[in-house]
Amino acid sequence: MSPRKRVLLSAFACEPYKGSEPEVGWQWAMQISRFHDVTVLTRQQYRAPVEKVLQTFPPDRPKPEFIYFDLPVWAHRLGKGSVGLRTYYVLWQKKAHGVISRIHREKPFDVMHHVTIATFRYPTAIWGHGVPSIWGPIGGIESSPTQLFPWEHPTSLAVEALRNLNNWIQSAPFAKLPKRAAASTKTLVSTLEMQKALAKFGFASRLMPTIGLETEKM
Repeated sequence: MSPRKRVLLSAFACEPYKGSEPEVGWQWAMQISRFHDVTVLTRQQYRAPVEKVLQTFPPDRPKPEFIYFDLPVWAHRLGKGSVGLRTYYVLWQKKAHGVISRIHREKPFDVMHHVTIATFRYPTAIWGHGVPSIWGPIGGIESSPTQLFPWEHPTSLAVEALRNLNNWIQSAPFAKLPKRAAASTKTLVSTLEMQKALAKFGFASRLMPTIGLETEKM
């Protein structure tokens, strides 16, 4: 068996038994820690539920180390509503890059892995540290067919149309998707559509579920 490696896991959302993105972050942390030494960078709001569950683990079970990081208090006002949360997330990733650089200098990692938020649209703090990086599983490239647009509901129609436009812009040759894939050593994807979009630019990817599985129960 290969020796355990030091893995930095970027998980903006990470909480046990919560479902959705927080569960994605939690399960990846739990499953990777079975084989490697994991340090999870996440937010302060998850400290209490994470540490409560970790205390229930038997002494011989490998546990990740958690580092909790938040933006200054003023930035928390951005986190209300969809637009505010997205803005906070982008700012968090930019500042988290410096946090990762600092702890990487103190005790270097072998690999860095971004898991949440699991979408291709936003930057991640794991790039540019001089070690292999894993991006994903990511998704979000899927657009709504115009035949299914809610034409009788203007607000919903605008949301779907803007989402499709955003996907088209961000996945264009001059945009972010190919640049982000190029910055990643390995890209994992959660849908065939995402895999095809990357293949269009010549990037191979591995298709797999977004969430880490509890393999010991399978």
